[in-house]
Amino acid sequence: MYATHTELLEDDTPLGYLLLQCLCSYVVMDMYAALKVHTSETIANGRAEVLKFSALIKVGSSPIE
Repeated sequence: MYATHTELLEDDTPLGYLLLQCLCSYVVMDMYAALKVHTSETIANGRAEVLKFSALIKVGSSPIE
């Protein structure tokens, strides 16, 4: 994932760029889920990341012209 961030550019490969965004959001979401201690702040941040991930997945499932 980190090796491709300079190759998958938004203008050149929109689907690749979207995939990279989804992967990054998933890693952040997984990080929040793996925490041993959750505070109200980390729960809120985790929920926000789930919403972001969900929105990115919806973009990816719609037809791209």
